Amino acid sequence: MPHPHKHTNHIFAELGIIRSVGEAAEAAGVSINSVLQNPIMDHNRLDFVIATEEVSLSQIQKFTDKVAHSSWSLQKPLFMPILV
Repeated sequence: MPHPHKHTNHIFAELGIIRSVGEAAEAAGVSINSVLQNPIMDHNRLDFVIATEEVSLSQIQKFTDKVAHSSWSLQKPLFMPILV
């Protein structure tokens, strides 16, 4: 059953991250609802969350894999369904 998801990322700051996230989402068929980011205190470790529209588990896994292999990703992102 499709659910909206929260997708938590630990990254280092560089230009083009939002564009890259959008391209990964498009390739996986994932629609982004919002992107939430903490104020940048340390450019070497920045946290942000992506909230998606309803997607299947296979779609969010494909999206997560694409993001995890990005040059700016510090570790594999955590994703979790949002029960509505």
